[in-house]
Amino acid sequence: MRRHGTTRGALATVCYDGKVRLYDRQFNLIAQQSSGSGSDDFLGGSGSSGLAGERPFSLAFSPDGSLLAVGYADSPRLQVLDGKTLKLLYEPDIAGANTTNQSLLTVSFSQDGRYLLAGGYYSKRSGDRDWNHIRIWQNQGKGRYTDYPVSKNAIIDLKPLKNNDFLVAGTHPDFARMTCTGKKVFYKEAETHDHRSDDRSHFRTNAQGSVFTVTPYGRSPLMFDVATRTLSTGRTLPNLSSLSGYTDQIAGLTVTDWKSTYSPKINGRDVQFLRRSEICRSTDVASTNKRAILGTEWYLYCADASGSKLWETSLQAVAWAVKISGNDKAVLAALGDGTIRWYRMADGAPLLSLYIHPDGRRWVLWTPEGYYDAAAGAEDLIGWHVNQGKDKEALFYPASRFRSTYYRPDIIDKILDTYNEAEAIRLANQSSNRTQSTIRLEQALPPIVRILSPTNFTEVSSTTVTLTYQAFSPGGEEIKQVRILIDGRPIETQRALKTVSQGDKNAQTQSITIPPRDVVLQVLAENKFGWSEPATVSLKWKGASVPQGGQDVLKPTLYVLAIGVSDYKNPDYKLTFAAKDAMDFASFIRAQKGGLYKDVVVRTLTNADATKDKILEGLEWIQKETTSRDVAMIFLAGHGINDNTGAFFFMPYEAQTESLRRTCLMFTEFKHTVSTIAGKVVLFVDACHSGNILGGRRAAPNIDMLVHEMASVESGAVVFTSSTGRQYSLEDERWGNGAFTKALLEGLQGKADLFGKGTITVKTLDAYITERVKTLTQGQQAPTCIVPQSMPDFPLAIKLQ
Repeated sequence: MRRHGTTRGALATVCYDGKVRLYDRQFNLIAQQSSGSGSDDFLGGSGSSGLAGERPFSLAFSPDGSLLAVGYADSPRLQVLDGKTLKLLYEPDIAGANTTNQSLLTVSFSQDGRYLLAGGYYSKRSGDRDWNHIRIWQNQGKGRYTDYPVSKNAIIDLKPLKNNDFLVAGTHPDFARMTCTGKKVFYKEAETHDHRSDDRSHFRTNAQGSVFTVTPYGRSPLMFDVATRTLSTGRTLPNLSSLSGYTDQIAGLTVTDWKSTYSPKINGRDVQFLRRSEICRSTDVASTNKRAILGTEWYLYCADASGSKLWETSLQAVAWAVKISGNDKAVLAALGDGTIRWYRMADGAPLLSLYIHPDGRRWVLWTPEGYYDAAAGAEDLIGWHVNQGKDKEALFYPASRFRSTYYRPDIIDKILDTYNEAEAIRLANQSSNRTQSTIRLEQALPPIVRILSPTNFTEVSSTTVTLTYQAFSPGGEEIKQVRILIDGRPIETQRALKTVSQGDKNAQTQSITIPPRDVVLQVLAENKFGWSEPATVSLKWKGASVPQGGQDVLKPTLYVLAIGVSDYKNPDYKLTFAAKDAMDFASFIRAQKGGLYKDVVVRTLTNADATKDKILEGLEWIQKETTSRDVAMIFLAGHGINDNTGAFFFMPYEAQTESLRRTCLMFTEFKHTVSTIAGKVVLFVDACHSGNILGGRRAAPNIDMLVHEMASVESGAVVFTSSTGRQYSLEDERWGNGAFTKALLEGLQGKADLFGKGTITVKTLDAYITERVKTLTQGQQAPTCIVPQSMPDFPLAIKLQ
C-alpha cells in the first residue's frame, strides 16, 4: 500500500486490492474508487468511470489538494482524479509509453503544482545506452510534455523539492536530483551488482557451495571462493568445469511456468503457497532428494514433488537466481540487493551473506549473528543498526567499531563445514581458546561524538580555530580519551590522554591550530568498549595564501624506517629479496631530498641488524622525530605469521615460530607507533612470503586484520600491502625484487605519474602498483592500498629527471 497526504489533512491510499481510498483527518473514509464503473464503491456520488487498472501503484496530490494523480502496475494509463471526490477528470498523454512494459507507473506533482511528472519502465535510447525516462507535462498533465533520461533502472519514486527540483529513485537502487527543465543536478548509481538475467544459469556453484560464479548484468563474470577468500574477475577466472548451474527438472520432479510468473507449477500442479501478487523469479531442483527451491520477490521456498511446502524463509530482496550446492546441503541465492546468501537446505536457516563491491576489490562476508571477515578496506560496508526506543533516534555503528568481538574469519571458515552457525562458533572458539562473550552488543557501545562548532564547510581566515564538541557514552561509561585529528593525523597537543567526566554531555571547548589551507577536522572518543566513529567537518581556508618564498620553509622532512630480512638466524626461513627490497627502497627515497621534501632521514635495518630490539628502537625513533609537518614511511619486508587466534607477527632476524610472543613483533607494536606519530604515516608491508617456514602445514598468513587496524581512523595510516588476505607475496630472479617492491619502485620513479604532472600521489601509486603486480604475477597476487576515512590524497614523491 502507498499513501499520500495534503496540507489540509486529507489522506489517500492505493492498494493491490484494486482500490484508491480517500480519508479525512480523522481517518474516516470519504470515498473509494475501483476499476470498471464501480459506482457501488464510489462513496462521493455518481459520475465515476472507474480506475484504469486493478493494481494502482502510486499516487500524488497536487500541492493544493485539488487533484490526485494515479499510476498503475498493470496498465500504462495515468489518471488524474478530483482530490475531494475521486471523480476522473482527465488522462495525460502517454504516447510512446502506452504498453505495460513501457509504462509510467509512479507519479508526482512539482512543488508549485504547475507540472505533472511520471516515471517507471519507460526506456529509450539516449546517447550510447538505454535510459529510463521521466515525462514532465505542463499544465498539471493537460499540456505538452517532454521526456528526459534520468535512470539506468526502473523509476519507482518521485519526490518534489523546493524550486521545482525533484528526487528520482530507481530500483537497483540508483537516485538522482533533477530540475523541471530536465537538468540533472546529480546522479548516483548503486554500489551493488545487478543479478538480473534472462539466463539464470550464469549462477553456478561447486559441490560444497563454497565456490560460485555469477555474471552481474552489464559486467564481466566473477568468482568467489569462501575457503580461500579469493575474488576473481572475468579476465582471471579459473576453470569452471567443476561448477554447475540450476536445473528445473530431474526424474520425478519438474518445475514449469516459474520464470517471472504468479503461478509456477510442480509436476503440472499449481503451487498454492505463494502470496497474492508474489512473483516467482528462479528455481533449482535437488539432485538426490526430489526437493525444489523457488525464489520469489519476497521468500525462498522449499517444496517436495507433490508441491507441498516444506519450509520458507523471508528474503531481503528478490531472488534473481538460486542454486543448490552439489551435496544438497546449502542453497545459494543471488539477490536483488547485490548480495549472495547461503541458506541451509534442511530448513532454510540463513548461514552466510556476501557483498562484493563493484570495484572488484572489496568484499565482506558475515553470519546471521554478525561475525564477519572482510577484504582490506571493506569492513565498514556493513554495520549495526541499534534502536533506542520510540522516543530516540536509532544509532548506526560500522562493523569496525566491534572488530575485537565480531571480526572472526575462523568462524566463517567453519560455516560451510558444519552448515550450522552455532557449531561453527563452538569449534572456532575451541580451536583458539576463546570464550563466548555474554555481553549484548547494545550494552557495549562506543562513545558518540558531535562537533557543535565550527559547522561543516565553515570559511576560516585564521589558523586558530575554536572547536566545540560533545563526547559521551550511550551507557554512561567514562570517556578515556579524546583525539582531535587534522586531515587524519592527531594534533600535537593531543598526544596525551584527555579525560571527560562520566556521562558528561556538556560541550567541551578547545583552541586548535590549523595549517593555512582547506582541512578536514575530526574528533574521536574512546571508552572501555572502543573508539567512536569520528565526527567530521570540512573547513574552507579564506585567509592569505602562503608567500612563494615561504614554500621551501614549509616543505616537510621525510623520516624513513626500512626493514628487510632475507637471511634469518634459522636458515630454513631464508628469503631471496626481502633485504634487497628494503635497501633499494631506502636508496631511491633518499633521492627525494630537496624535491618534495626539505630533508630525507633514513634508518635501514636488514638481516642480522633487524633484531626485535633494534626494530623497536627504530619505531621509537621515528615516532619521536616526526612532527605534524613531516611525513613518516615504514617499509617492512620479510616473513609474517598468524598465531592460533589470528594475531599477526612480523618475524625479525632471530624469530622462532614456536615462540612467537618472545621472539617476534606483534603488530600492535607497529599500531601503537603509527597512531602516535604526529605527521602523515605511510606503511608498506611485504610480509606474506611462502617458504620452509610454512612446513607444508600453514596457509598463507592473513594480513587483513592488521590492515583494518592500521588504516582505521584512530590509527590513521595509509597502508600499502603486497597481497590480499591469504595470498602469498611472490619474488623472482627476473625482477630483481619482490613483485610488490618492483612495482613500488617503478611507480615512485615516475611510472605512477599517471596524469603527467610530475607528482606521484597515494591514489596514482595505488593504481599503478595494482595493475603492475597483477601483470607480473599473472593474477596470482593482488596488492591493496587503504586510506583512512576523510584523509585527502597527497603526494609521496616527485618524478625525478
